[in-house]
Amino acid sequence: MAAGAPIDERAIVIEDIVVGYGDEKPVISNLSFAFKGPGIVRVHGQNGSGKSTLLEAISGYLPLTRGRISILGHEPTSAARRGLRVHSRGSVSLFPEMTVDEHLYFACKFASSSLKFAHSLALNFGMSPWMETPAKELSTGLAKKLWLVMAFSRRWHVGLLDEPFAGLDEESIGSLIATAKRLGSHRTMLIVAHDWPEELGWQSRLLLAAEDVASGLISRQTEVV
Repeated sequence: MAAGAPIDERAIVIEDIVVGYGDEKPVISNLSFAFKGPGIVRVHGQNGSGKSTLLEAISGYLPLTRGRISILGHEPTSAARRGLRVHSRGSVSLFPEMTVDEHLYFACKFASSSLKFAHSLALNFGMSPWMETPAKELSTGLAKKLWLVMAFSRRWHVGLLDEPFAGLDEESIGSLIATAKRLGSHRTMLIVAHDWPEELGWQSRLLLAAEDVASGLISRQTEVV
């Protein structure tokens, strides 16, 4: 960004991006979208339409072939991205020997965020009885809840959630909906979910329309409602 240029305060701006993996055909082509925020953006489309790929690109982990993405006026790969966005992938990755409480401690220490807030989130998700339990002994649902609490506990303005409801029981889904609504009132959340809970609602919708799933040439349109 040029010195003295006005800062773009929109939460997410995607301009004509093309993104893929290596020399393969692009997974996403010619996609543009903008959302001022705050609120919840529902990202949806057919299997293979590039939903997870889009979150990887927005997070800055997957380089663009062409186009531009900004988060509150900053490039996803810039140093300023820390504290601006958090990315919770669909696949959980924990340290087997570390307890739930140790995961929260190190997540908050790394992000310079509040351990008290993390503990309150864990309480809301019913995790209090397992705070001293090593990750390797957690059920799939408990591990997913820990993964989400770690993400929410960090400092962020834009949250990228990939299939956050998968693996959760009904009570935990309700807790996640309530948490997402509360945080979405003053932050921006892009959520990919195969089974979207009606109670969650959304402020905007980004539809990835697959054109040729077999060859990997995906998504040319968006729909905002």
